Formats: sequence, C-alpha cells, structure tokens
Amino acid sequence: LKKIDSAGGPPQVLCDAQFGQIPFGAAWTADNVILFSVSATGPIQRVSASGGTPVPWSTLDPNTKESWQRFPSMLPDGRHVLYLSGPPATLVVADLSGGSRTRLNASD
Repeated sequence: LKKIDSAGGPPQVLCDAQFGQIPFGAAWTADNVILFSVSATGPIQRVSASGGTPVPWSTLDPNTKESWQRFPSMLPDGRHVLYLSGPPATLVVADLSGGSRTRLNASD
C-alpha cells in the first residue's frame, strides 16, 4: 500500500499488502488512519498513514456468514464508515471506533 504526498514527490510505502487483481478500496480518516481492503475475502484492514503493520479494523459477522468487507468510505461526520459487506452484498455503516454497525440494505 502506497501513499502519494499531495505536495508532490515519490509515493511512500506504508505497509506490505498482497493486492489481488483489483484493490477493494481505501479511506483516510481524520486521525491519520487508512482503512483498506485488498482481498476478495476478509475484513477491512487499518494502518497508520505514517506506515506500519496492517491489522484488522473490523471482524466478520459469523451470524450472517459474512466473508468479505470492501470499499470503505468515510462519512462527513468523520466518525462513521460506509462499506460493502457480503454475501449477499449489503451496505453497512459502522462506528469508526469499532463499536456498533448497522446493516442498511442489500445492494448490487
């Protein structure tokens, strides 16, 4: 995973991440954490914007047989993340601190 400085310069390597054929999205939080998904299966990962070792940001819900989470996006309040979960594909809003999450609706 690489970060590109908005002022220019070369990309900065943040962490090792095994990207598949298609990266599954990333979001940068106000407190300099990057949430990202690079795998067809598994939870969203997190890493400091200054670099480090990625760790899971969330967990998969065994009650719904969730096997993947993708395309994290910060909401304007800066405290919640919208992402796609599945199967079946479902929009989810989660508290950035890892607290509550709400399944919104099935999605294509």
